[in-house]
Amino acid sequence: MDRGNLVETADGGGEALEVLGRLPVGFDYAVELRDAQWLSPLYRQVLARHEVAHVYSYWSHMPRPAAQERAVPM
Repeated sequence: MDRGNLVETADGGGEALEVLGRLPVGFDYAVELRDAQWLSPLYRQVLARHEVAHVYSYWSHMPRPAAQERAVPM
């Protein structure tokens, strides 16, 4: 899934985001990114809408966790 799918389906109408809405209730979920271009206000909004957390990871293709936190505050 590329970032274009996230932007294209931000209204919740596309398959890329529908999976978050179909997750079973009663569990805590988190998304770990491996591509820094996904860190955006839209990504944060999608996580908030579905009450899903962001995993602040230490990965070579991602900004350091402090920079991720500025993009996706806790």
